[in-house]
Amino acid sequence: MKNFIRKLMLIMFLGTFALTAVQAQTVVQIGNGTSTTYRNPLNMYYCYSWNRMLYLSTEIGSATSPKKITKIAFQYAYATSYNMTNQTCYMQATSATSLTTGYINPLLNGATQVWTGTLSCVQGWVEITLSTPYILPAGSNLQIFWHHNMGTYPGSAYTFYYTSATNMAADAYSDASFPSGSSGNLTDIRPNIKITWMPLMRSAAVTGMLAPARSITWSTNLPAVTTIANVGTDTITSCRVNWSVNGVLRTSVNNNFPLIGGATPLSVNLGNYTTRFKHIK
Repeated sequence: MKNFIRKLMLIMFLGTFALTAVQAQTVVQIGNGTSTTYRNPLNMYYCYSWNRMLYLSTEIGSATSPKKITKIAFQYAYATSYNMTNQTCYMQATSATSLTTGYINPLLNGATQVWTGTLSCVQGWVEITLSTPYILPAGSNLQIFWHHNMGTYPGSAYTFYYTSATNMAADAYSDASFPSGSSGNLTDIRPNIKITWMPLMRSAAVTGMLAPARSITWSTNLPAVTTIANVGTDTITSCRVNWSVNGVLRTSVNNNFPLIGGATPLSVNLGNYTTRFKHIK
């Protein structure tokens, strides 16, 4: 009996908030081919290149909800490591299901620069953490732009694994300068990729109860205090806590303190209630 009301209230809270598990990041791999190329995701045999790659919403997963992309990785095949300097990656949501030839200025076309720096190519999955996570709307396909401006190159032996995908990649390359004036090539050579993403959502949840205590005195007026947190990824500016005791709804409590995804749970005073039960077998 001592734990009955405490347990009952906690079950109520879980139902009221439709509590879900903390959303973990999803890592999806697109492509498992073992053919190799020096052309994509960047050209390892030329001083400069632009590359575009298309990955479909159905391949990325969870097409009905937006996603926050935080990391990508390409599968480097060659045993010798190499640092590719002056690299830049852009992302853009698109409804297109295939690509066309021609240089597209990513920023003028509405893409977002998500990373720039040195790509450290070591055999295996070469991962980059996006400096600007990209929000991919629900149902949208993802176009990745890659600009290689190193000015030198390691050679044609420095390759990545790819899986053929019809008209899902386009590129142009040059030893003289960045080939923005080139219409380039449409190709099936789409590199294997891993995309790390998390659902973009707001989700308030009860994470624990601070009161009542496990040992209580019957027929007394007791406080009800719980902790709430945001188990989603977007900040919640306010929420309402609905609660009940023994199946009887109590006055809702408004919380106007921001809940930041992943932050320390917030304590909420719900109010007082009177214990009534004397004995339950």
